[in-house]
Amino acid sequence: MEHNAFLAKLAAPSTRRRAYLALLTAIALAMCAGDAPHDDGLARRLADDGTRDSAVALAVASADSSLPLLLLWAEHPPPHVDRDGLYIGMADVFARLRARAAIPFLIRNLGVARDQIGDPWLTTAERIENVYPMAAALIAIGPEACEAVFAASEQPMRREDRLVAIFVVARVISRGGPFPEAREYLSSAAGQASQERLWAEEGLRLLDEAPH
Repeated sequence: MEHNAFLAKLAAPSTRRRAYLALLTAIALAMCAGDAPHDDGLARRLADDGTRDSAVALAVASADSSLPLLLLWAEHPPPHVDRDGLYIGMADVFARLRARAAIPFLIRNLGVARDQIGDPWLTTAERIENVYPMAAALIAIGPEACEAVFAASEQPMRREDRLVAIFVVARVISRGGPFPEAREYLSSAAGQASQERLWAEEGLRLLDEAPH
């Protein structure tokens, strides 16, 4: 079964295939180089709000060794470390490095968010990017990340994840990202939102007309 799943991944569209191959290569390099996936010190610093910024800067400065390790953690996170905190720190590193090999990980965890007060969707685009580090990393990577978002959106997604995915595509467009599939994707998303609003308004109208 695992062998068949591996072959299916390699048969995926070119963007995802490149990402998977890069990920596998990075993991192999990490293992060969002896970079222990149990570097709990780095993991804890990335997971901790108080030490994350310095840990991200260190990981970016030593990308040749840290990136393979982080990509390994994307598949097999170290134990006894706050998972969401670690993933936020990893996303910050991937954003700085524009790490295309991290695209599958970022899409799988779109909804992971920093702690915040209030609804970030009622604020600015910059604030939303800060709250959703996976989105920020995908936006930094650019159009290639959007191609993977399109493919992922063909499968069931949580509502929040789908909203973050639409946000990613819109922000990449705002930065001049050229990709022809964007219009069809966003039109489809807008159509779904319009249908939700239409039927919500229809339901409210019927409620208002119903005898009390």
